[in-house]
Amino acid sequence: MTAIRFDCVSKSYPRYLHMRRGLKASLLSLGRTVEEASTQKVQALQNVSFDIGLGETVGVIGSNGSGKSTALALMAGVLESESG
Repeated sequence: MTAIRFDCVSKSYPRYLHMRRGLKASLLSLGRTVEEASTQKVQALQNVSFDIGLGETVGVIGSNGSGKSTALALMAGVLESESG
């Protein structure tokens, strides 16, 4: 019996840009900066599929930025997936 099923789950986050100019120049171009930031995204999970059976023990291993915390947050219901 399946306890948790991920079926083609995807999740992305907006990419935040760092200020590379001074405060005055950044404020003057704030509209363009907000527009650029809203269009750039980081794909945390893309079409991930797996099943965890009732009573199974699973370890989640991966390098930094590989989507481990995102997957766990989706399983716990803290985040909502974009698809799947």
